Amino acid sequence: MILAGIKLTLLGMGVVVLFLFLLILVVNISFRFLARQSEKEFEDMRLADLRRHRKFTPAEKENVLVAVISAAIAAHRRRTG
Repeated sequence: MILAGIKLTLLGMGVVVLFLFLLILVVNISFRFLARQSEKEFEDMRLADLRRHRKFTPAEKENVLVAVISAAIAAHRRRTG
């Protein structure tokens, strides 16, 4: 009875180890196929993040502020016009 339990345990552990090796193999193969496209996507995401967190110089901040205020005034004049 104990020998059958040990055989079952070893068989179960062997199946799990085999499945994990197969899973690692599939993940590595899919990584190699998708790596080129992923690099482009990561570069696009990095550039978008840089644009989002761009630091403005004081002169640029002032120019942006003037443009925003001018757009707001023009929109208000069109509405109340």
